[in-house]
Amino acid sequence: MSLILPTALLLSFPSTTAGSLETSQSARTRSIVKRIDALLANEFSANQPGGVVMVAIKGKPLFRRAYGLADLELKIPMRPDSVLRIGSITKQFTAVAILKLVEQGKLTLVDDVRTYVPRLLPDGEKITIEQVLTHTSGLPNLVDLKDFEKLARQDYKVEELLALTKDQPNHFPPGQGFKYSDTGYILLGAVIERATGLSYGEYLETQIFRPLGMSDTYYGDDRRVIPRHARGYSFEGGKVINAGHISMSVPHAAGALVSTVDDLLLWDNALRSGLIVRKELLERGWQPRTLPDGTHSGYGFGWKICSFEGHRTIEHGGWINGFGSKAIRFPDDDLSVIVLVNNDGDRPDAGFIARRVSKLILTGSDELSERQLTAAQKESLVGRYRLSRDGILAIRERDGHLYYQRGSEPPERLVALSPTTLSFARGDRTFLFNFDFRQDGRAQRVRTTLSCEPVATGERFESAAPHWCISATLRFNDTCSLTTDTQVRIVQCH
Repeated sequence: MSLILPTALLLSFPSTTAGSLETSQSARTRSIVKRIDALLANEFSANQPGGVVMVAIKGKPLFRRAYGLADLELKIPMRPDSVLRIGSITKQFTAVAILKLVEQGKLTLVDDVRTYVPRLLPDGEKITIEQVLTHTSGLPNLVDLKDFEKLARQDYKVEELLALTKDQPNHFPPGQGFKYSDTGYILLGAVIERATGLSYGEYLETQIFRPLGMSDTYYGDDRRVIPRHARGYSFEGGKVINAGHISMSVPHAAGALVSTVDDLLLWDNALRSGLIVRKELLERGWQPRTLPDGTHSGYGFGWKICSFEGHRTIEHGGWINGFGSKAIRFPDDDLSVIVLVNNDGDRPDAGFIARRVSKLILTGSDELSERQLTAAQKESLVGRYRLSRDGILAIRERDGHLYYQRGSEPPERLVALSPTTLSFARGDRTFLFNFDFRQDGRAQRVRTTLSCEPVATGERFESAAPHWCISATLRFNDTCSLTTDTQVRIVQCH
């Protein structure tokens, strides 16, 4: 069956004057599939960690292919049905499980989470389930603990896991800000367990995975034998290494699931059709929250609510030791793009791949957008900005390009998406610098966002950033060969 592609994609190819519409559509489909494959073949290496990419139009697969290796030691190729860890994409399953319990009358979104887990949080202001879902609870995040990497190697019961941050201060009073918290979603997993009498994994398997036919999606228990399970990798000094161990008891309801692109498409279609929970309840979860300062959180219930190339998106990514993931749905275009990779670096990055593929389908070009600014527009942005949370960032100009720099870190080149928005030249255009301007046309404030989530705000306090510094620490002995004996700190300013 031929698929009807989005109008923008159809317009990106020459019109066909001969043959039937179906033949024309099939030719255009083959053309776009070929272009996607060429793009991905250039991003993945045959003998390196790989990935799987799914593109669906109107819920039906247009493109489904695997690249690279699932296991480097055994030289096992990645397969389209390979099982990979999906990291924080898990959060949307947790959110929908909560909504199912709301539908069943077992809890409400305005309930205080302490009603279900009274001993797992310190006494304090009411924190509603909805605030935890939307990351507006102010709860700390266990991944920010200084010794998290060491702690994550151990097995925990959920009560023990939540106890790790019990004495950490909240970031702000409930409902007064936005701060992403894996701990909050682990807490929701505990609520699900208390409300149902089942473990988090058992509830999802019996109430969601099996009813939907998601036969390759599981709670990623370390002891479970999972067919076609890819191994995870990291990069160190330019070399591939096995990813560091993490007990899968640690990510729990915030990131412990494994799945395939096929199962994630089943999930996406079930959400679209209202098979799991009512559409009106889901729609509530697909709306960002407005914070007290008037900004949008960019987050609903387990999904980031954003846009790309002018198209509305409902999306989430995932990162966990050895794996990365990205699932983007364009609800107004009936387009879904799912990318799973078995590396936790950027070789390649799942989000970058997903956006380049999306751009190709929506516009006919895989090149990410960039706009040329006039000299006056660039000059209006140059300056130093004092961030609300930590430090100072500088926007500088050199050789006609704008750069970002924090302290003595190496500068990173920026590109303009509009006269008021910048992003990193390297990357998938998800980290943005959004500027507010004074009446004289000069930038007054910068607001940084990641996938539409607020990160930090900085007020401009210096209208020029006259120089930058790059620092390095070299070690020499008395014969001038590199050693650990004597340190000399060199600071080079431009």
